[in-house]
Amino acid sequence: MAKVHKDAERIMEAAAQDMGVASGRLATGQITVEEWRDAMRDASRRLHTSSTALAQGSWDGVSAREWGYAGAKIKSEYKYLEKFAKDIASGKVPVYTIDPVTGERIPAGQFMARASMYAESGHGTLEASRRRGEQEAGAQWERRVLADAENCDDCVEYALMGWQPIGTLPEIGDSACKSNCRCEFEFADGAKPGDDE
Repeated sequence: MAKVHKDAERIMEAAAQDMGVASGRLATGQITVEEWRDAMRDASRRLHTSSTALAQGSWDGVSAREWGYAGAKIKSEYKYLEKFAKDIASGKVPVYTIDPVTGERIPAGQFMARASMYAESGHGTLEASRRRGEQEAGAQWERRVLADAENCDDCVEYALMGWQPIGTLPEIGDSACKSNCRCEFEFADGAKPGDDE
């Protein structure tokens, strides 16, 4: 699984790059809010379809049902982006500040941080798709494996639960760290494994 997760990181980095460029262009007045929203949608769609294909082993390996799950995730992201765009257009979310020395517009940190979270959600899509694939292949057990990073209290609690029937642990990203979560699932079939395995 290490290669899959490395490839997933590359997919998320590419999405973050595209989203960062679009957000920077919006903040500096080069594009409209609508153009920004459309660029974010495109990057989000590529992120979630690529994450799904990676989880299933190839583009051709994705079933119609799995594409349906990917489509639902993309639709959900579009909904969040629409609200974000409306908040920007209304002035509720400022996208830039004025540099006190040069007087130029520079991207607002909070706006850029919020925009970057959309690229982080690809990991959750990957893990959800892997989980469904493992379940269909006959896996009966799952456990949460903590990321090699600082983990939120929720993730630590879920990991301490050890092996559980597949589909019963909260999804990756359904925790305090939200889309920043980098935990993974591990799967097994047959008799319940010992938690030290």
